[in-house]
Amino acid sequence: MTDTNNSSGRKFLPRSRGDVSVLALSILSVISIFIVVNVYGVLLVDDGYYYLQIANNLAQGNGPTFDGINSTNGFHPLWQFVLVPVFFIIRNLEAAAVAATVLQTVFFAVAGFLLYRIIHEVSSREWPGRVAAFFFLFNFWLWSKGAVSGMETGILLFCFSMTLLMFARLIQNKNGTVPLTVFLLLTIAARLDSLALAAGICLFLLLVRRYRDLFHIAIPSAAYLAVYMLVNRLYFGRFFPVSGYIKSASGTGLLQNFLSSGNLGFFNHGSGNVTAFVTLSGRIPLSLSVVAIVVFLFILALFIKKSTTQVRAVVTAGSVYMILILGYYSFMYESILDIYTYYWIPSVFTILLFLFMFIAGISYKRIRAVLLWSLVALLVLFNVVYASDRLKGFAFVYPDSERPQRHGVDFLNSFFDDGTIVGSWDAGYVGYYCHHTVVNLDGLVNNYEFQEILADQGLEAYLDMQNITCIANVDHFLGSREFLERMGGWTLVFEDSCPFPNPVSIFSVSSKGADYASRASRIFFVYSRDLQPEDI
Repeated sequence: MTDTNNSSGRKFLPRSRGDVSVLALSILSVISIFIVVNVYGVLLVDDGYYYLQIANNLAQGNGPTFDGINSTNGFHPLWQFVLVPVFFIIRNLEAAAVAATVLQTVFFAVAGFLLYRIIHEVSSREWPGRVAAFFFLFNFWLWSKGAVSGMETGILLFCFSMTLLMFARLIQNKNGTVPLTVFLLLTIAARLDSLALAAGICLFLLLVRRYRDLFHIAIPSAAYLAVYMLVNRLYFGRFFPVSGYIKSASGTGLLQNFLSSGNLGFFNHGSGNVTAFVTLSGRIPLSLSVVAIVVFLFILALFIKKSTTQVRAVVTAGSVYMILILGYYSFMYESILDIYTYYWIPSVFTILLFLFMFIAGISYKRIRAVLLWSLVALLVLFNVVYASDRLKGFAFVYPDSERPQRHGVDFLNSFFDDGTIVGSWDAGYVGYYCHHTVVNLDGLVNNYEFQEILADQGLEAYLDMQNITCIANVDHFLGSREFLERMGGWTLVFEDSCPFPNPVSIFSVSSKGADYASRASRIFFVYSRDLQPEDI
């Protein structure tokens, strides 16, 4: 064991063999992920390119806009503004995408180190924290979701873990409220749903009657939210991001129906989503899921009963966070299995934290050792299965230069005149690499005016208003091509496709994702109002 009561000036410096070894693991994970990116190219999800393109526009002085025409608030501000300096320094788009991936990976790796620090400080045992860090840092699934997606997940994990560490130290009176408040506000800026973490922290402080600390944390959090809402209202017309408005539209409609007529569809929808979540869309029998949850809660209750106040604080904050997150997305989103998995990464981090704190609390050294080595073996087995499945996937088999969307972007850049405005539903990759203005048509990085026009006049009127003469997108077989052909005046001028090497991943639990993958090919199309096939 090592003494955790060192001077404040060394709180973030390596102070033991455990610190040094986990720091080395963190550095090794960054190097390993960079090697993967160097071999296979960047692995950003399409929404990750939204962040890059908005940051590029901010760096050029165009303001918060994806397309250079319409202002948007469809982003979480912390990651968005952290990316801006990348484009001040790097003008090459491919290199900037790599730099953003490295930056996200570094935040991810630091979160792994902080996972170790939390466990070490609340238990004074190093080995559970070391194994926890290894389990987190070298989990290939977490790499894909937390380190290379281009999304806010990396910086969120860093801020989330720092907040929990500062909270644990506050409970032991090692820190005041200022560090905790600062990192909590940064966590909320990283993802607005982190207000759930603030709620968990405030609830525990209320329960233990630390009212002064509660006041010092709750007031700045409320003030940040008020300022955030006010800025959004003044500059973008509504209090909250347009992306959240779109994604929660189904839940909002059901809630309004309940409030106006007492229709219980809102609760049926939420309970159905929770059931789908705990059974992984029916892959696990509901009875088995219920038994597993009851056993987990029983063990957690026993653990909390015998734990220190510091552990209880972390468990309370993390549990409230997970319950509120699950509740919100279950009731407000159409499907919680079809949303991006990175929404759940902080909850995965929290579950790992609970698991390894529990192991650290076991008095018998041999039992701890058996459990820790078993988890290492489980991780190795999981990684082998996951890697063998993932490496057969589209992103790993086809280099960027051979993908239909790259060929489609090259076509747009070669055959359309300057000043052409392109529309795209999945506009991230296209908008980032295309030389023309690309307007987002799913609305996530567009504005509220777009939503109002869609509701009142329809998409066709919006295309006319924006002078969009070209539509380019991956075909997700959701009827977009049929819609264009029904409108008339649109001609298919480009189509490219390639087969999926591994159509349906064993790790896919999304019904929509599985349905798309079952089509067995990726198709990219371009429709035009002006260009005809004979002009090419």
